[in-house]
Amino acid sequence: MIASTIQMTGELLVDGVPVACEECGDTQDLTATSTRIPVPAWPAQLTCRAGHLSELMTVTNETITAILGSHTGRTRAADCDTFRTEVDGRLVEGELYPVLTLDDLRQTVRVLYRRGLKPQIRREVRAAKRSVRTAAKGAVREVADAIPSRTVPVQERAPRCPYCKGKGKHRLNSKIHDSPTVPCSLCAGTGDATEI
Repeated sequence: MIASTIQMTGELLVDGVPVACEECGDTQDLTATSTRIPVPAWPAQLTCRAGHLSELMTVTNETITAILGSHTGRTRAADCDTFRTEVDGRLVEGELYPVLTLDDLRQTVRVLYRRGLKPQIRREVRAAKRSVRTAAKGAVREVADAIPSRTVPVQERAPRCPYCKGKGKHRLNSKIHDSPTVPCSLCAGTGDATEI
């Protein structure tokens, strides 16, 4: 018989009573190792978190074999690897320490990408866009400086009326009638501010 090791998360319950370390009384996170002696009724070695080694008659090689045969396993990261089996008329139940699954790796990669890699990529893309915009502005300035200025005189526009903004009319907003337009009284409907 090859020695098998199982590690619990939480308590190992035999008939609803937690199995405890003989030396310190710890019931949490026990590790049970079946002995190399091929006798199913032989007591297994229990190790607590403090490292105390004990052999209790409640946990035998047969118990460990039954636990390994009845545990549910994990397929997703959110699953728990629980077991519930009956050995020699005693109900044994608990939860095994989680074994790494493909979904655990997938979740880890997703978190690392979202928290580490994705923000770095965004920073680099923004910096590249900034440098392209800066280079484009510089190129536009160079082209604008290279084009000779116009020598044809531009006709000067008359200053616009400050009230109608050069339109010469105002649109009245009314909920009762359609929106009528009336000529500006300041510029007399011309939109020109020279006559003011």
